[in-house]
Amino acid sequence: MSLCDAKINEDTLKRLDPGATSLSKLDPKTLQDRKLSTQRTCYSYEPAFSTSANSPPLSSLSKSFDDGGLFDHTSRKLTHPTRAVDEQDTSLVQLRDQLEVHFQGLKKEFEAKRGESWMPLRAWTDEKWKWDDESDAETEGQPSILLSGLTKTINTMTTYVRNDSDASSGSPGRKKEAADAIEMVLTQSHQDQAQPRGPLMLTEANSKKNTGYAFTNKRKWAILTVVGLCQTSMNYNAAVYSNAIGPLNEHYHLGSNHFTNARAGMAWFLILYGIGCELWAPWSEEFGRKPIMQLSLFTVNIWQIMAGASTSWSHVLTARLLGGLCSAGGSVTLGMVADMFDPEEQQLPILWVSLWSCLGSVIGGICGGPIEQFLHWRWNFWIQLILGATVQLIHFVYVPETRSTVMLNKEAKKSRKQNPEANVVGPTEHEKLDFMACLRIMGRPYKMLVCEPIVGFLSLLSGFSDALIFSFLESYGYVFGKDGWGFTPSQLGLALFALFIGYWLAAVLYYPVIRRHNQQRGNGQVLSPESRLSALRWIVLLLPIGLFGSAFVVTGPPLPWIAPLIFAVLIGCANLAIYFATIDYMVAAYGGTYSASATGGNGFARDVLAGLCSFYTGPMYKKLGVQNSTWVLFAISALVCAPVFFIYKWGPSIRARSSYAQRIKEEREKSAAVEQTTQGQA
Repeated sequence: MSLCDAKINEDTLKRLDPGATSLSKLDPKTLQDRKLSTQRTCYSYEPAFSTSANSPPLSSLSKSFDDGGLFDHTSRKLTHPTRAVDEQDTSLVQLRDQLEVHFQGLKKEFEAKRGESWMPLRAWTDEKWKWDDESDAETEGQPSILLSGLTKTINTMTTYVRNDSDASSGSPGRKKEAADAIEMVLTQSHQDQAQPRGPLMLTEANSKKNTGYAFTNKRKWAILTVVGLCQTSMNYNAAVYSNAIGPLNEHYHLGSNHFTNARAGMAWFLILYGIGCELWAPWSEEFGRKPIMQLSLFTVNIWQIMAGASTSWSHVLTARLLGGLCSAGGSVTLGMVADMFDPEEQQLPILWVSLWSCLGSVIGGICGGPIEQFLHWRWNFWIQLILGATVQLIHFVYVPETRSTVMLNKEAKKSRKQNPEANVVGPTEHEKLDFMACLRIMGRPYKMLVCEPIVGFLSLLSGFSDALIFSFLESYGYVFGKDGWGFTPSQLGLALFALFIGYWLAAVLYYPVIRRHNQQRGNGQVLSPESRLSALRWIVLLLPIGLFGSAFVVTGPPLPWIAPLIFAVLIGCANLAIYFATIDYMVAAYGGTYSASATGGNGFARDVLAGLCSFYTGPMYKKLGVQNSTWVLFAISALVCAPVFFIYKWGPSIRARSSYAQRIKEEREKSAAVEQTTQGQA
């Protein structure tokens, strides 16, 4: 599109010289006596860029002023005063209004396609275009076009028709160009003061250097590692409590009922943990990731003090309930990945934070054994407090804010403070918090969990695998305890190293897969979301295989104790792969708009099912026995793993029936079409 494409039409040329049919045939004497000056703007517009169904016809944007708009430079008067072009002219006012409507539409299309804010080549002010051989004072009184909507005043655009004599004469204000050229001489009055057209809103497009995307890779990964430690701390709190259950039952005489004794503290912590993640997420987008994470860590640490200093079981249970509800968890962590990495670069960061999240529960089990064996049960909570306070301090010192809107708001305030005349605003400075919108965002994960087959089945798989890990915290006592190989609490904790090894093995296996995906995208290949499940089809089989093998070797001596741990490595490998791949697939399938809600449903299922396993694990192993319980878990694992293969094959058809996925697909297609159009015009 050209917003200023000055041309000389044939009708005007014929009025200058009826015998002329083109510019080259004009008599040089005519050109000398009547230097042609026309005041007109020709707007060409592509139909594909139309942004408003109610916009006026675009053909009206191309206007040709008749000879009444031509100047006689000798007398400096309009040849037809009755056709003088000024702000009172009806046709010009209509042109102004039409230009305003279509310009705003074009501006929005430009920003959407290019991913950057439209900026004028120079500041838009009340400009006065004057004759190059006149002083500023001589230009006063010239007719002008006032575009009030665009806050720009254009006075006279002079178009000189030159011949060879002009090119060599060295006339004032004329550059030496080829013969028969058309030159537009644009000058601006130095007396005019700039009048801003409105505040400039900072966005990720025009101020990317002030967002998390501009961080160096080293800094990004350092931030992710610290945030991963915070996630590890929260999952450690969930798991290590398992080793305080026995002492708490004994201290407060709580009995053996899993629903009323100290086991309930673990179950309800995890269930409310799943709910708390969704409660914290919208506030982290409104107020920033750092203050929300700090508030979450601080409140969790406060409840640890309450539990450690408790004098009754009700104090401990209340502290556990509030601790789970105040744990921000993976929702904020995954949000920080989106804050710093482009969608095509997010696979490896998601794998990294997923690894630390899974490690937290295993580290809790490993450390819990020695704490139970050698320390008082109150130290279980004091050590949670020490770890939580340490990671909170590290997070406060080393992790900056990463939420783009919050960072840009601060940058705008900083600019205005340094320069009171700076006319910039942040993207959400003047927006009011919409509580209803927050409630809708909070409720969307649960809706997608029920209404979206992809989210529902993959979350069920992810939740079962996580519940299996937390069940090991109790079932290992039945497998390796006094009825098995006679492990002490410390040895039971060390047995969980098998899961620790399995997690790292899965991360190593996925690294070349992610690297290949990045190379394919770098070569311009478009990968379907289902490609994220390609490796999972094979690794997910390790979950039922691990349980199947364990069923034959969990019977105790004379079989070696290491046999069940070998199969536990396979189960740990499958657990991390399931967690990472399901999140990765949901991010690709539901885009940036709904991926947070989809992954939120995944996290909710993991935490809730892990909490529920605390109620059934002990009774199941006591009633069915170790081997039969393992067979039951194997059968369930085979059922929940099956949807991976169906979704991989028929995922596109399933997404075609999803209203959420279809909206994302339409947005992507529109964005791609606009991008192609922009590249074609460039």
